[in-house]
Amino acid sequence: MKLKTIFLTMILLTSCQGEATSKNTIEVVDLLGRKNQIDLTEERRVVCIGAGALRLYSYIGDNKDLVGAEDIDRDENANPFSNISRPYYDVNKEFYSTLKSCGKGGPKNQLSEAEKILSCNPTLVISEYEDKNASDELEKKISCPVINIRYGSKSVFDENIFASFRLLGKVLQKEQRAEELIDFILNAKSELEGKALESNKRCYVGCLGNYGTQDIYSTSLSFPLFEVNKVKNALDIGIPLE
Repeated sequence: MKLKTIFLTMILLTSCQGEATSKNTIEVVDLLGRKNQIDLTEERRVVCIGAGALRLYSYIGDNKDLVGAEDIDRDENANPFSNISRPYYDVNKEFYSTLKSCGKGGPKNQLSEAEKILSCNPTLVISEYEDKNASDELEKKISCPVINIRYGSKSVFDENIFASFRLLGKVLQKEQRAEELIDFILNAKSELEGKALESNKRCYVGCLGNYGTQDIYSTSLSFPLFEVNKVKNALDIGIPLE
């Protein structure tokens, strides 16, 4: 009887532990449609890979959880944007420089570096790379969840940005912060829409960044700020001149 009691007690304890674990584990679907299980009780050790991933993380996550950064964000000598302001970087560059390298990074580097990422011993990877198969392979190599976020074509007003904030908020347990950011952006958009220009005058925007800094000839027919503010784009030849 005594042995039987001990055995039943062990079963009950095991069952309780399993229930606790399931309550502290969430399933998320990232911006590439990939499903992942996130253990909220696990020590959070984060690296961000791909152009813009660390920027979005910096708006929601804590620096104390970062264990690595790409060279473009941790080494000024490897930064092709040293002559322009990147607010998230300018505020945190001293801290970022203390982190281990998790890869080269930057807009021209489209491959993750598994060995460098693994050397940071992360428990969570935030990725802005848009290759689903590559994320699956990376996850297998490093035995760590890889969560993909995205920007989209409409810059800060894109639905992908809002979905990325909500995903980060859920994974990092910062959901209120994510909603505050989204509300701020939507309020700014409403303010711009309220100042729409009622004119057929056409405007031009240059020096738009694309794989690094560009000159005055770097422009776009679809410029989000123009579209929100109803500014006529000079590239749209269908608009009559005044």
